Amino acid sequence: MRSCAVFVTALSLAAPVVLAQSTDRPSPEAKTAPAAATTEVVLTFPGADGTPLEAKLTLPADRSGPVPAVLYLHGAGPRTFDTPFRYVDADGQRQWGRFLDHHAGELAKRGIAFFRMSKRGCHATDAAPWVRIDRDVFSKATMTVLLDDYQKALAALRQRPEINPRQIVLLGASEGTRQGPMLALRSPAGIVGAVMMGYAADNARDTIVWQNSVGPWRTIQILIPATMDGALTRAEYDEAIKDRPGLAAALPFDAIDIDKDGTMTAKDLQTVNQPRLDAILKAVQDHDDDFPLGQAAQPLLRLSA
Repeated sequence: MRSCAVFVTALSLAAPVVLAQSTDRPSPEAKTAPAAATTEVVLTFPGADGTPLEAKLTLPADRSGPVPAVLYLHGAGPRTFDTPFRYVDADGQRQWGRFLDHHAGELAKRGIAFFRMSKRGCHATDAAPWVRIDRDVFSKATMTVLLDDYQKALAALRQRPEINPRQIVLLGASEGTRQGPMLALRSPAGIVGAVMMGYAADNARDTIVWQNSVGPWRTIQILIPATMDGALTRAEYDEAIKDRPGLAAALPFDAIDIDKDGTMTAKDLQTVNQPRLDAILKAVQDHDDDFPLGQAAQPLLRLSA
């Protein structure tokens, strides 16, 4: 993770907030807490339509009164308040960690709380893969619905006695950079700053086209280096899933090799995903912000672009 210096002068901090990579590598198996001394609270609250939502609040353990808080808005896709990720340790072994613990720990060192919710339909679990997704519920998480959910989360945060409701900063990543400013405009009380990471500068249409055309094949190239030449043979595929058996379900070779020539290509994948892309683009053209993705054909590749 890149270090990111965030200057939040409105919080009257003596030094800039630095979201830096921790030297610790927390593992969900051990339930390792953030590097700083903290207290963690899991909250539950209803969305505007009654859907159960959950969030995690990390507080500095040595606080003497209400503290400032940072509210995190996720990037695209199913996300939990832990945001698990995989990494390879110094011994070459694959491990799991909790990405947002880095943010929580660094902020706690500076006397600031960190608050993040799980998107609707997404639940943190105690065993790999550390997330359970209810696709029927998550498919209804349109931009409008997500903004409503974040507003409910913000209201829940303001009500906490450990938090100073007049000192809240919004921290958005990728998709969250679209939601953050809208949330600040909709519910500005106590919002003293907004920080955008990986700002989504492209318009929604171009982003959607990339995510359903170029993006998935780029992801495959990262996961399976043999595809760097532009194609994946059946033999290369079989070898790759030996190390990553979960890919067999997310990337079914026979379904994507639509011309049945024994090779998977970017063109094959784009053709398979085209009906989904067409349905989404029609919703964009119709200005249908509440279009449920569940109505579009499900992509065969459920990998982040």
